[in-house]
Amino acid sequence: MNLDNQNLTIQDIERLKGIPPPKWSSDEQKFPLPSWYIRVRKKPLRKLSIDDLCIACRQRVLPEYIVPLAIDKLRKDPLIGHQFDGELIVALARIRPGYWKQHQEEAREVARIAGPALIDVGETFREDVQSLLDHLSPSK
Repeated sequence: MNLDNQNLTIQDIERLKGIPPPKWSSDEQKFPLPSWYIRVRKKPLRKLSIDDLCIACRQRVLPEYIVPLAIDKLRKDPLIGHQFDGELIVALARIRPGYWKQHQEEAREVARIAGPALIDVGETFREDVQSLLDHLSPSK
């Protein structure tokens, strides 16, 4: 991702890509996920919190913009998370395998970071990290 893109918002990207804005009823906006999305749509990508990045990865929101930001955070702290250690790596396991096939350099970087972190991630999430590593393998 171009560093200039970090100043874009999700709303800007939706406009650039011709993605119509979500239309939720006022009742639907009270639920956690729509409420989160409405809140982060106007935030510059560089200001997304770790929690925001984790949610965006789990929900597969604009991975071509979100994954590079996540990788940058993981370089600084491979076990970074909001709710638990390693949460961002676990969230990346929700990105579709096809994304990694199209972004081999990112896949190699995540594998380089996630491999050693596998032993430090709690037992509960080890399977998720292993699944991510399996998706990152060039033979997959």
